Amino acid sequence: MITSAPQTLEQFFAPFDQKTFSKGDVLFASDVTPQHAYYIKSGYVRSYTLSSEGVELTIHIFSPQTCFPMMTILSNLDNRYFYEALTDVEIIAAPKDQVADFITSHTEVLLDFTNRLLRGLDKLTMRIEYLALQSSQKRIISAILFLAHHFSTVHDNTALFTYAFTHRDLASFAGVSRETASREWKKLMSDGLVGMDQHFIVIHDIQRLTVLGNI
Repeated sequence: MITSAPQTLEQFFAPFDQKTFSKGDVLFASDVTPQHAYYIKSGYVRSYTLSSEGVELTIHIFSPQTCFPMMTILSNLDNRYFYEALTDVEIIAAPKDQVADFITSHTEVLLDFTNRLLRGLDKLTMRIEYLALQSSQKRIISAILFLAHHFSTVHDNTALFTYAFTHRDLASFAGVSRETASREWKKLMSDGLVGMDQHFIVIHDIQRLTVLGNI
């Protein structure tokens, strides 16, 4: 039976040690260059950096069946980012040399990684343009819609988030201070565009929010 690249990768990691982390746990910091590659069995992990003023900026979200930090593993670059459990996660750790040898010796897996990398680079480029050129409000709207795409259920024109995100999370995705995120959130809330259902964000009008954000 022919297996796909994700299945092949999962089979490789299966014999190694599995670890669990709770939401908010830092897996490793920016001054640590890990000696293992990590395969996400379930949950989501985010990488982020800190400005000199202490403002967080989320770089990327890693989803199930993906690995990190591949720039360090395949290019021998020093790690520059924090890695944090965005949700509860299960990961499998394998020695980085074994992972690098496996990926480079399996063409289908290497091509899959290249494809993921290029698509991720395209999204990152768009985010850089948005962060550099748009207002704080539009950056917050972009962050809300980005998270909604990954972490919500949509019915008609309404989105209910399936994970609890805070103003700190929104600020990190938008590259603004927590105070700015709170201020912009209150404006959107007073306009009836967003709200809260217990601890979960609700987008009341996806179309209006998208138009307002010019996305």
